[in-house]
Amino acid sequence: MFDLFDLPEYVRYAFGMAGYDDISAEELVLETFLHRWGGLELEAFARALNEGQDDERVVAIFALGHDRTAWAHELLLPFLHSPHPRERWASALELGKMKDEQAFPLLLAMLTEFLPPKEWPSSMGDGLWLYNSWRELIVLILAEWAQPEAVPALLEALTVYRQIEQLIPESIRTARRYWRYCQGKVMYALGWLGRFDILAALDATEPVLSSWKVHLALGYLHAHLDYPEVFTRVLRIKPALYKRVGEVLTEKYGFTKEQMEKCLAAFEDLKW
Repeated sequence: MFDLFDLPEYVRYAFGMAGYDDISAEELVLETFLHRWGGLELEAFARALNEGQDDERVVAIFALGHDRTAWAHELLLPFLHSPHPRERWASALELGKMKDEQAFPLLLAMLTEFLPPKEWPSSMGDGLWLYNSWRELIVLILAEWAQPEAVPALLEALTVYRQIEQLIPESIRTARRYWRYCQGKVMYALGWLGRFDILAALDATEPVLSSWKVHLALGYLHAHLDYPEVFTRVLRIKPALYKRVGEVLTEKYGFTKEQMEKCLAAFEDLKW
């Protein structure tokens, strides 16, 4: 049995990113990997990358990508063109974090890849749940990359995510919430680029419009770097951040205190 908390961070990161969130399943996969590749050192992951199959290579990509060295970078580059989508996505995510320009167009394309079918918009089958979990990271990588060239793809993704959300029945709250969450992250990335002007070109009504304004402000402040839980926790429990967001809303939109608080309340309500 493994004590998962004693494992190197890159090991826990790699298996978590590959979708092994259940502890018992993760322990079994770890045991198998250890026996097959002779260890959990980065060299073992490098061997698995070159000689392994399917999920072994995906796990190896994440483990090596976590290392962020020139050695790891060179090992991952060929997988940007892998015929296996999970390998391509994993390598683009890790190389995107390293700001490799070759990953940039792939990340833009991945924003709207592996979407649920229109006749079943809440579907998580065929591994869509894993692509969905990675999709959120793509938007944050693009936000931190801060390339204006990403704006058209982000706006296209926003439209697509809104369409999917609206196709899902109100009763399927978790699925609707996910696509609304993705829309918020797109606005966050646009806020990072200072694109407060973008709302004028979008067809949005309240309370969505107010929520997007807050996401823009959060992105402008690069909030997740200091408050990684900002997308899931209530802003009011972070008084300093709440105050700074209010100041941005007042500066950019000329809000009164009442308008600012109403806007922040809409943001918090729409997360749930």
